[in-house]
Amino acid sequence: MEELEALTDALLDFASVTDLTNWLSRE
Repeated sequence: MEELEALTDALLDFASVTDLTNWLSRE
């Protein structure tokens, strides 16, 4: 299950970066 947690963390980090990039590109 540790691998699943790591994968989930990676996906959440990727989503956060994507949201931040989208927010910055709107400015």
